[in-house]
Amino acid sequence: MTLRRHHSAPVVRLTLLAMLLGLASSCGTDELAPVDRSSYELTFDRASAESANIFRVDGAGANLDMVTPADMGGIGGVWSPDGRNLVFSGASGGVLGIWVANGESGEVRLLAETPLYDGVPTWSPDSTMVAFTRGLPDDYEVFILDVATGELTNLTGEDPDNGWNRWPAWSPDSGQIAFVSNRDGEEEVHVIDVPEGVAVQLTFNSTWDGPPAFSPDGTKIAFGRVVGPDDDGIFLMNADGTGITRITESPGRDNDLFPIWSSDGTHLAFTRTTNNGTDLFTVDVENGQEAAVTEGASSIRGASWSPDDALFAFTLEDSGEIVVVDAQGRDPLKIGQVGDNVDWRPVVGAP
Repeated sequence: MTLRRHHSAPVVRLTLLAMLLGLASSCGTDELAPVDRSSYELTFDRASAESANIFRVDGAGANLDMVTPADMGGIGGVWSPDGRNLVFSGASGGVLGIWVANGESGEVRLLAETPLYDGVPTWSPDSTMVAFTRGLPDDYEVFILDVATGELTNLTGEDPDNGWNRWPAWSPDSGQIAFVSNRDGEEEVHVIDVPEGVAVQLTFNSTWDGPPAFSPDGTKIAFGRVVGPDDDGIFLMNADGTGITRITESPGRDNDLFPIWSSDGTHLAFTRTTNNGTDLFTVDVENGQEAAVTEGASSIRGASWSPDDALFAFTLEDSGEIVVVDAQGRDPLKIGQVGDNVDWRPVVGAP
């Protein structure tokens, strides 16, 4: 289950939702004003046996509209940080590849054709490039794609000694990508310069590290680490790999993964999986204080944090229904749609 922030996817009763989504009572958020969700826009996939398409709806569940044209399919839509373009994996007229849709005109353009698996793309912070994982025979590599020219670059190379490479994460200046590779025999976090560079290994762990996430100021990288058989946590390190520090505790069989940063760099959201399911948490990076956004017996998937940190959207695992809550987990709202790969559209023209 992944968390998503754009830059960097089948229905329960409302009375049950309140039981599934809880807020730690110590947070004291009852004094906070509710968020006006109608000013937000959500994009999500809806798949059937016949087709898969991308839709959008406002944060209150109104004004449903299909983004992908009726004569093509699409999944994994992600908005550019400037809010102007949506990149997605799609197929039209027998052509499978990565496409981009203009958010205003709806015009759709093929960026790169592929006969292979392409993972959900992630935008560079300057909205000029996308990075994604492409499945090659017995291998995975990280590619970058120039949106203006369509130029495609295999960033991690085709050397078989490089192992597989995935989970790309952009630095805030769009100059580097952190990713996970098993080229040394273990799954470790590496970093590489864009558009060309030599991968530098940042973590050296005997078990598993990843996926990584750069802090908004570029000085830190957050990642999940398997410490032992029943011990996983979220860790922080400096962007050069020094100063590794653990910031979440996960006793027993908990599994803390997929960190994403708040826009001000003070908090991380992450998923925690236990025997009871997968829930969403936040943690203060300075003092390690954790807060539950969801808490209950039903798992969530595909959680996405709004650009202003005010809201989360995710899919309920059991029903496939999309839910929106505020960042403290209050006031859950089923938006009346079933879907995956939820993403928020930024305000066009916002800094």
